[in-house]
Amino acid sequence: MAASVSPALVIQHYGSKDGLRAAVDEHVVTLLGSVIATVTGEESGDARAAGSVAAAVSGSFPQGSPVPAYLARLLIDGGPSAQELFREMLRSAREGLDAMVAAGRAAPGADPNVRAAFLLLNDLAAIAFHELVRDIVGVDPLADDGMARWGREVLAIYGGGLTHMDGAAS
Repeated sequence: MAASVSPALVIQHYGSKDGLRAAVDEHVVTLLGSVIATVTGEESGDARAAGSVAAAVSGSFPQGSPVPAYLARLLIDGGPSAQELFREMLRSAREGLDAMVAAGRAAPGADPNVRAAFLLLNDLAAIAFHELVRDIVGVDPLADDGMARWGREVLAIYGGGLTHMDGAAS
């Protein structure tokens, strides 16, 4: 997307194109930090608020927002901003899982860190690939109706495995 600014203005404010990218990365990390805080209830002090990062991202940005796509690109490209963001997201995922365990809504598993990372990666995949899934499968896992459909199938698989037939289409 074109910003309609001259290269000289970018240099004046950010020093270089890399400086601009670092500023945008920092802004997105800050935005997503706020979103992540809603997942674990840190902003409201409500430990019961534990939920998915995908649902929080979906509910925090307007339809067509470039933030989810930027998040995917940031994490895939890697670098310090991606590491900082992923570390924060994993910390929040772990806190959310711990809150769910304390409330009796989840088991800690044999390796809580890996469990939290696994759940986070599933959410990040839904964020990163939601447009492809929407266009090819016909369900957007970030839209309200898509989350309901996606969630039912995820719960069926997690709850009963791939051989579980509950809710199978006739």
